[in-house]
Amino acid sequence: MILRIVRGIPGSGKSTWAKKMFNSVMLENDMFCMKNDKYMFDAELHIDRIKDCENFTEQFLAKDMDVVVVNTFVKGEYMNPYFALAFKYKAQVEVYTVVGDFGSIHDVPDDIIQSMKDSWESIHQEEVIDLTDR
Repeated sequence: MILRIVRGIPGSGKSTWAKKMFNSVMLENDMFCMKNDKYMFDAELHIDRIKDCENFTEQFLAKDMDVVVVNTFVKGEYMNPYFALAFKYKAQVEVYTVVGDFGSIHDVPDDIIQSMKDSWESIHQEEVIDLTDR
């Protein structure tokens, strides 16, 4: 069983890349922000959406299923709950950082994206996927 974490700045191409690369359950915080087929970000519910994603990840890992979690994960510590789940369920972990600039489909403001870039933390076990020339 494998838990794959795909991280990157909004608009980097992480979801598109993950869908092309992996044939397994794919979860991301954004999927819990959909209402009537429309993306509705609510800052007050952001922590709840993060927990929803973690809870669903645990449910699939408990069933011995491979899972791909796609989120920004700007700071290394944001992945810690997933590392703990992988340890609990004895899943192998792979971390991919996707680098690209395809524009944010959720209209994340440029200043927020720049702030994410400025505070980005690399981690030693990640594989960087550079989509800038594709």
